[in-house]
Amino acid sequence: MFKKSFARVCHHSRVTACLLAISVLSGCATQPEPTSLIEEETLLIQSGNHEKLVEYYKAQLSKSENRQTRMKLALAYLNSGDPESALFFVSPLNMGQEAHAEPLLIEAKSLYSLGQFRKAKTQALKAYELKPNNAEIENLLGMICAANSDLEEARQYFTSARTNLYDDIKIKNNLAVLNIVEGHYQKAVQLLLPIYLKGKADKQIEANLTLAMAKIGNVSYIKDMSKGELSDQEIFERYRALKDSKAIGEFKADDVKVNDAKVIDSNVSHIKTSEISHEG
Repeated sequence: MFKKSFARVCHHSRVTACLLAISVLSGCATQPEPTSLIEEETLLIQSGNHEKLVEYYKAQLSKSENRQTRMKLALAYLNSGDPESALFFVSPLNMGQEAHAEPLLIEAKSLYSLGQFRKAKTQALKAYELKPNNAEIENLLGMICAANSDLEEARQYFTSARTNLYDDIKIKNNLAVLNIVEGHYQKAVQLLLPIYLKGKADKQIEANLTLAMAKIGNVSYIKDMSKGELSDQEIFERYRALKDSKAIGEFKADDVKVNDAKVIDSNVSHIKTSEISHEG
């Protein structure tokens, strides 16, 4: 009698244990949310869908306030072409006593995009104090100084960014633009031509190189760049227009994009036909 009762108890315990195990496993299976959210964010970043990233981060922020999420939201706004919203969401992070380079840098880029160069420089310098020798911040400071026509200071920052291993092609283009503004066209060609010959020049660099070539009287380069699409008369007219043009030292923010995936751990202006580079 005792053996039968004991057996029933043991059997009941095993069944209960199995049910508990199944329950635990089922609970795990129905909670894949963190992984799926990370995957969704990663896919949106990889696809460059900044508008959807804005919606995604706003949804996350509405659930709970989070510093990192707020920075990502501001960055997504900036990359979607809405620096005003980026500034609105990142500014509160820079109002406390404890400063951090990442939100300061996002704010500086937003201000730069809005043409508020003095304020942009102030915030960028604060970020630079926290992260000295940061190439991304140095490049931004170079852009801000160039926009303010402080060309010598801009050159110093661009050179420092190059020393600290900022993107070689972008920094060469930025230095070439300064050379064009200052009338050093041969130096600009020396910076940009190797990039073109390696097949790594985008339209921005091609435009700057074409302008510099025209300034030194190299009409044959413009003919090569036309790839047979222009007549000799059209080539000559383009050459003459470029040669007679004057580069104006006015750097305007068209596109200051940075990498969403980084959230800036260390992220384009033009002079008429010539342009200056920033990340992406």
